[in-house]
Amino acid sequence: MTKKRKKTLVYFYLILFIIILIILTFNSSGLLNFYQLQIELNESKMKIEEVDQMNTKLDAVNDSLVSNDIKIEEVARERHNMKKENEEVLKISEEN
Repeated sequence: MTKKRKKTLVYFYLILFIIILIILTFNSSGLLNFYQLQIELNESKMKIEEVDQMNTKLDAVNDSLVSNDIKIEEVARERHNMKKENEEVLKISEEN
């Protein structure tokens, strides 16, 4: 092989490598898309973990409401303005 032919062959393989690299990086299932999907997956996992923690807290509150009559009465009085018979409710307002 002559030097010119070797040089042409090296350029050909270099250009072919660059084209393949560009295709693998920028197509719809390429590396950039893969990294974006990995980021979305990690964010989704974090959101799922947060929701699981919130569910655990809400389950604990729910269990306390189901099994504890005092807690049920407290919630009924605070949130629903309920009162016992023959009981008067005093509202204290703050003056500025």
